[in-house]
Amino acid sequence: FLGAGAAHSKLGLNVEQNYERYKYWFRVTPVKDVDLARTLFAVLNSIGSQIRTDLKTDAPKVAILAEKAVWTEALVAAAQKNLPAMKMEVVGTWQPSATATDVTAELSAIDRSGAQIVFTMLSGPVGISVGRQMGERNMKAVAWGINVEGQKEEFWQAAAGKAQFVSTLDTYSEVEMTPKTIPFVRAFKERFKKAPTYNAATYDAIMILKAAIEQAGSTEADKLVPVIEKMEHVGTAGTDTWDKRHDLVWAVGRTAGIAVQWQDGKKVPFWPPDVKGMQPFKMPKQ
Repeated sequence: FLGAGAAHSKLGLNVEQNYERYKYWFRVTPVKDVDLARTLFAVLNSIGSQIRTDLKTDAPKVAILAEKAVWTEALVAAAQKNLPAMKMEVVGTWQPSATATDVTAELSAIDRSGAQIVFTMLSGPVGISVGRQMGERNMKAVAWGINVEGQKEEFWQAAAGKAQFVSTLDTYSEVEMTPKTIPFVRAFKERFKKAPTYNAATYDAIMILKAAIEQAGSTEADKLVPVIEKMEHVGTAGTDTWDKRHDLVWAVGRTAGIAVQWQDGKKVPFWPPDVKGMQPFKMPKQ
């Protein structure tokens, strides 16, 4: 069972705690929730460094904006704990509904707080409301984090062309994560008339299975497990290896994913900066 979609850590814990039963499961996309947080903080650190330089401030001010949902609870707690250690000031936490169509109250309060970064954890349509209304208010703060709606090609139009500078975690863009990434993204766009999202790495899962069957010379599950455990697979989304829990081994430039920012109607990739094809991250005019 090659998992392409769920991030919960429990899936890997099952393998560790009851190997004989769960050893047939491997994570392909995305990385586990704890590692998604590692990526979020790595990019946040990079944006924070840019703000320190550009705005000549020692401790960038961060507003946490997370939809009220079970999946954001651990991330909110991690942000509240880690940001001060990263020399950033948490000015407050706001939690609208995942389906909120108006976030005026939250954004007004964030504006008053003097926040320079809005750290988002949004999977629902509220992500569109946040992007549109931050633009309408000409907010000086820049949005970074998870915004699932912001990963979609339709986001700019849905946000009435006002989601300038909104940035989010993503998986695919025309950048050289591996030699296979750009050809895959172009072929996907050609065939489906839109860009792939993270679960398009289901393609990698199928290729991992194919490689394992060919190497083992068998389709027997018990013979495939040790082959995948030792495999290093160069896929379309990244380069995959697995730990004892059959979770992806997290590494920047390999499995940590990418970050993108909406600039003038285009989704522009900006992190990790040393990957070929990445472009500069932009800030709103101060």
